[in-house]
Formats: sequence, C-alpha cells, structure tokens
Amino acid sequence: MWKRLSQDPIVRLAGVVFALFAAPYLLPTVAAEQRHWFGENVPSLAFILLSLTAIHVGLKKTRPSAERRFWYLWGAVFGIWWVAELWNLLLSSESDVVLNASQDFLYFAFYALMAWSIESRPHIPRVGHQADRLGSLEPAGGSVFVLGLLVYLVAVPAAFDPRSYLSTIPVHYFFILLDAYLSVRVIGLLRSCRSRRWRAVYGFLLATFVLWILTDGANLLMHGGMVPEVDYGTWLDVLWWLPFASFILAARAREAFTSEPDEPAPPESDDGEGWAGQAVLGLDPSLLLAVVFLVFHFALSLLVTQPPVVRSARALCALTVLLSLAGLSLVRIRRL
Repeated sequence: MWKRLSQDPIVRLAGVVFALFAAPYLLPTVAAEQRHWFGENVPSLAFILLSLTAIHVGLKKTRPSAERRFWYLWGAVFGIWWVAELWNLLLSSESDVVLNASQDFLYFAFYALMAWSIESRPHIPRVGHQADRLGSLEPAGGSVFVLGLLVYLVAVPAAFDPRSYLSTIPVHYFFILLDAYLSVRVIGLLRSCRSRRWRAVYGFLLATFVLWILTDGANLLMHGGMVPEVDYGTWLDVLWWLPFASFILAARAREAFTSEPDEPAPPESDDGEGWAGQAVLGLDPSLLLAVVFLVFHFALSLLVTQPPVVRSARALCALTVLLSLAGLSLVRIRRL
C-alpha cells in the first residue's frame, strides 16, 4: 500500500505543496509579517482545494454507489469548509455575533455531512429492504446529535451570553466533542471491517480526527488563556497542516486496493450488529448518543458556572435532543 501511495500523483503533488509551503518558515529572508500573513491566509484554502482534488480524481471509476456517495459527501464537507474559510477571511469580525454565528452554522453543515458519511458504513453494501430501512436511521441519529451540540454549545450562548460566545471557547468545545464522536465511530468501523482497503481508508480518517482533536484542543487552551497563545507565522503552523496530509492519504488509499473484492454483505437479520451499526454496551446507537449527550449536559452543569437563562435554555435543548434520539431508537426497534 505504501509503495502505491508513494507513486500516486496526487500524493506526490501534496508532498511538493507541503514542502513549498514550509519554505517561508525556513528562509531567514522572509519577514515575520509576511510569514504571519501567509500562515493565516494561504495554507488552509490551498490544502482544502488539494483535498478536493484527492477526492474527485478517479472517483468516477468507483463502482459501488454507496462508496461514491461517501466520497461525494466528503467533497461537500471540504467545499463547505472552503466557503467557511473564505467567509472568515473576507467577512468575519471577531466582535460580530451574527457573522460568527453564521460561520459556525457552516461548520454545523461540515460536521453533519461528516457524520452522515461515517454513519452510512460504505464498506458494506446494502442488501435487503430491512437493511435499507435500518441504515437510514444511522445518519439521522448522528445529525440530531450534531445539531443538538450546535444549539447547545453555539446557538444558546450566541443568543443569551454573547461575551462567552465571542471568546470562541464554546465553539471549540463543539469542535472537540464532534471530533471525538467521529473518532469513536470510525474505531467502530475499523473493528467491524475486514477489507484491507477500507481499513486503510478508515485508519487514515481516524488519524485525521485525532489530529483535529489535538489542534482544536490546542486552540481551546490558547483561547482560554490556559497556555500562551501562539500566533500565525511560526513553525507550529505546520502542525495544523497534518490533518490535511492524513485525509489526502485516506482519499487516495481507495486507489491502492482497487483489485480487492468487496466486503461481504451482512445477513438480512442481524439484530443490530450488521449494516446499521454495532450496538455499544448493549445500547442502540441512537440511544447511546442520547446517553452521551445527557452525561455531557450534567457534567457541564456541575463544572461550569452559567447564567440562569443559559442553563435553562440548555436544559430545554438537552431534553429535546434526548426525546428525538429516543424516538429514533424506538422506530429502529420496531423495524427490527
């Protein structure tokens, strides 16, 4: 696999781009102000376009429609990210609640589409009417969870506690929790997947999510004043490029095993352990998300001081999410 990846033209192009972008940080003739401007404005937009290239080159040759949908969703993910970055560059203001909230809703779409792609379990073909009906509930549960976190961590403080919201701390909690959620889901796919090709794809995606946890965690620590803030223009900028590298490898890994046979389909009746996703701790996936949301709500209520109106709004949000996820779980149980 590594030999084929090293010969992939997109991977080689990515290596050249990474090396070129690292040059300004190594050359003493480049002024600090120029490095700051470059690090803040250029790499993210360029690496997003490079990731889109990695997704779409050769995608039309992909035979299973479920796999094509998986990668089209990832193309939409990076397209939304590119718009959000451009929005941040041209329009956003650190002191404008409406503009910042608008950008954060783009990030909601970004994470919702990622959750949808992961929950679709593209390595296993849909076989049978029951598999279709059960599988359709997995993206719905993930979308409810992502939307609930967005309202809980972003919309509520933006509406009722603007000072807290503009600190960007709630937003970074939102990012980290969703990075962790997606990491756990990909670990579940790795455990159930027997295809070497898909294990490589999922392995690189897991590395991407873990790297996002680390970079979003670093941003949270810096914006929260827990560690000194490091601005753009230092060699640490390179650490924020690493998730792009792992994702590009994930996208191109599908081409490294093109001759491998497809994953076998699950049996028609799998009691929740096949296409629709493995149950964890004996819980339905939607019910498990409800438990996670409830635990997070109580932990935040106990550990973080909140204005009464924020606390009440978040309690209402948590109740709505719990009822929605419980409803999806009930529908799934009835369809088994």
